[in-house]
Amino acid sequence: LETVRLRNRRAQTKISKLFFAVFLQYRMLRKRKRFFMTKKLFYQNPYLSEFSSEVRSCTEMQGQYAVVLAETLFYPEGGGQPYDTGRLELPGVREQNGEVVHFLPRPIPVGSPVLGKVDFPYRFSLMQQHSGEHIFSGIAYEAFGCRNVGFHMNEAFVSVDFDRPLSLEQLLDIETESNRRIFKNLEITSFRQGRYRCVSF
Repeated sequence: LETVRLRNRRAQTKISKLFFAVFLQYRMLRKRKRFFMTKKLFYQNPYLSEFSSEVRSCTEMQGQYAVVLAETLFYPEGGGQPYDTGRLELPGVREQNGEVVHFLPRPIPVGSPVLGKVDFPYRFSLMQQHSGEHIFSGIAYEAFGCRNVGFHMNEAFVSVDFDRPLSLEQLLDIETESNRRIFKNLEITSFRQGRYRCVSF
């Protein structure tokens, strides 16, 4: 009995040490995110078009300069959606390790204040296309059990990949129902879900 208790204590000690190590890593990550991650203003209000910020880093990269700002309204390329364009003379915006990186033709000193302006008509067009894709994909799933397995859009078109083929008649039915819901002008809300909650949807 004493041997079993001793083993249990050792196991509890190992679990406590492991938990404490994970907790410390979690706190370090939280601190890093708090002090180093770019604040993504486009998630807070996608209808804003101007913002002021400060340069946190500027690194030469393949003939361009990768600039990280304290906060940004420029949505980075990813998830099938192109990056925003605007007045920082941005040839590209990407996300790397949680940081939104702005690619510029010339360097900007670290600590410099900057003023950015998003090309809102272009942004709004992407918002409408992206929302329309969600509506279309949702109806395809409701009506025919099709799952969206891929999505891409650019200035010319939007493409959606489903896990099963659809006939022309089915596509026209989905289009008709999509337009019917769009004309109802329902409010769209956006929110972030945890990974495990998303799996359950």
